[in-house]
Formats: sequence, structure tokens, C-alpha cells
Amino acid sequence: MGPLLDALLLTAVLGWVCLATAALLDRARHDRRVSRMIAVRNRLRVAEDGELERIAGRLSLADVGDLVSDDDLPGPIAERVAQALLAGKNQTRIVEMAKGRTTTHVLTRIRAAQILVAARAGTAHFVLDGMLRSTHRQLATGALRMLVRLNDRRSARLLIRALADGVFARSRIAAAFHAMSVERVDMLGTLLRSDEAIVRYWGARLALFLGATQWADTMRGLVNDHNPLVRRAAVEVIGALGEERDVKVVIELFDDPAPAVRAHAVRASAAFSSPGLVAAWRRLRHDEAAVVRLAASDLLATQPAHQHHVAPLPA
Repeated sequence: MGPLLDALLLTAVLGWVCLATAALLDRARHDRRVSRMIAVRNRLRVAEDGELERIAGRLSLADVGDLVSDDDLPGPIAERVAQALLAGKNQTRIVEMAKGRTTTHVLTRIRAAQILVAARAGTAHFVLDGMLRSTHRQLATGALRMLVRLNDRRSARLLIRALADGVFARSRIAAAFHAMSVERVDMLGTLLRSDEAIVRYWGARLALFLGATQWADTMRGLVNDHNPLVRRAAVEVIGALGEERDVKVVIELFDDPAPAVRAHAVRASAAFSSPGLVAAWRRLRHDEAAVVRLAASDLLATQPAHQHHVAPLPA
């Protein structure tokens, strides 16, 4: 057993040595690449016309993908670097990569799409729409980030359609739409007029997040929606807008059959100053639903006449 045990131990030691050597070599390659990319970024920042394109022309797709995917390189420079890589027949090749026709590797597809986005290529939106509508979570998430980065009306419309169609998590799509700064409030009508309650709900939520006053009349109509989820979202918007003429609309929802709607209506009513509200809140402290009782009690606690005052100690 002695020689056999020695051989097994030697094999194990050699295996660990090989693994450690491979790890060290991989780390060394990574460090060299990081150092090289830092040097490239520094050269690109100070490069003059012509020189920048020459530098970019010697870079690989992976290099350019890394350069344009972070915020270390100013936008105009990243755009020119990406455009230099797309020159000639490269654009077709990179578009095919991004679409997944010549590769199934997810990170390669995302890197190719990042180059198209950085270059503001005309095919970028089409590619991102395909990624968002894929069944792959990582591709869809990457597409959302890049659409926010494009931050144009075409991207916003694409997100509206995707949210309406439910091609990916609607909460994630709505968050991406909210993160944009381009003018886009006018696009919410597609969601608010949808036949699907969940789509109308997200339209109302986005109207709330964006302070979309132009959709106030639509919100007044949606408080009568057959779906309580939509009514709840609509009354939140009305409360946020805080127009005194809407106080009656909100008070009527105090008797909504859905407890969640009643509770949200109570909280929304805090934006108004109608004298009848306090009496309504007192009544709702005895509501059958705990969530409504809590909402009413919270608002009553903010009223001076209902706050508990501690008498001062005698002198």
C-alpha cells in the first residue's frame, strides 16, 4: 500500500499544482488585458481626428465591447470607436452576432449589441427588440439597459409595446421607461386604453411616477374601471395631482367593494382639505378591513384636534 499511496498523493499534489498554475496564468492574462485596456482608453481620450480611427481599427470586437459598455470613455469618443469598428462589412457581421445567427453565446450577443448602440446604428432598435422579446432573461435585461442608454422616443415606444405585449417582466420594463428622460408621457395612452387590466394598471402607475397631468381626465374615468387593481392605481394618481375638484371622486371610493381600493382612496384623500373628510375618516376607523382602518387612523392622527396632548406638570 505504501508505493500506491505515495503515487496517489503525488498525483493529487501535481493536480493541485496544475490548477494553481492555471489560475495564476489566467490572472496574469486578465491583469495584462486590464492594463492594456486602460492604456487604450487613455490614448483614445487624447487622440486627434484620424488617429482615433486608426487605434479603433486595430481593436477586436471584445475590446470595443468592453470600451463602450462602461462609463470611463466619454460618449462621443465611444460612438466614434464603435462606428470605426462597424465600417465596411463589419456591421453586417456584428448585427448577425447580436441577433444570435452566428453565435449562441449570450455575452457575445450582448457585446455586439452594445457596439451597435454605442455607434447609434440604425439596426440597434431592431436588435434590442429581438433581445427583449427573447426567452432569455440575461438578453432581455441587457436590452432594457441599452434602451435606457439610447434614451430616445423610438426606444420609449419600443418599451411601451413590450410592456403591452408582456414579453418580459412588466415591472422591469416599466422601470426602464421611468428611467428615461426623453419626452414620452404622451405614449401612455397605448397602455391606458388597453383591453388588459394589468396593462391599464401599469399605464396608471407610470402616469403617477411621471406626474402626467395630461392624463388626469383618463384617471377620473379609470376610477370606475371594472378591475380593482386599476381603480387603486387611478385613485393614487388623482391624489398625487391634488385637484380639489376631485375630492368627491376620491370620497366615493371610500365605499368601493375592494378593501385595497378603499385604503388607497383614504391615503389619496390626504392631498385634499374638504371639511367632510375628517368625518369620513372617523367612519372608516370601523371598516371591516384592517388595512382601511389603519389608513383612516393614520390620517386622523395627523389632525391637531385628534392628537394626544400631555398636560404640563404643575409648577
